[in-house]
Amino acid sequence: MTVTELYGGAIVTELPEGFVDVSEFREVPDDEEVFVLEGNGYPISLIFDLLELEHIEDLKKAHTNIIDDIMDFNGLNSTEYKILKEETYENDASYPVIVYTTAVSGSHAGPKKAPSGFENQPYIGVIATVRLHQGQTDMAITLNCPISEADGASTVEQMLSQDSPATIPLIQTCEAMMKQIVQKLHVRDWTLFA
Repeated sequence: MTVTELYGGAIVTELPEGFVDVSEFREVPDDEEVFVLEGNGYPISLIFDLLELEHIEDLKKAHTNIIDDIMDFNGLNSTEYKILKEETYENDASYPVIVYTTAVSGSHAGPKKAPSGFENQPYIGVIATVRLHQGQTDMAITLNCPISEADGASTVEQMLSQDSPATIPLIQTCEAMMKQIVQKLHVRDWTLFA
């Protein structure tokens, strides 16, 4: 794991070795941080997005709204993705966190904020919302892990219905990666949100 500064060092987390900051080779909006990791022939993308605080006390409802916005932004309807797992906890800095693991069909153009390589490719999306009350902000963190043809998953339905050892480790690997990233996330400079 590598200590990584986000938003000019105002937020810090740890990323697995090999993630590259996309802003080194293309423009990224100020409220986002985007990283990619080459793997299995397809890039894994990691997107941090600062959002206006969902004024809903129930973090699960707020997270559902954020998920709906992400899926809608990417042109997905409810038949093209499925939530596989939900987990709620506090990270090391005591920020409330909710994480959904989703399986997404390959019948679309791929995540719009992700680098090329996702077109018509099914993927596992692990999406976290971290509530930063003091900054009146919700942070969405999206980890997109493509499922290669070698994994035997040409559609989400096949991936979910087959007891394929190639896809199950991918899901567990992506979930573990997200948990490590979220656990170590903390704000060093709250003036970022002023």
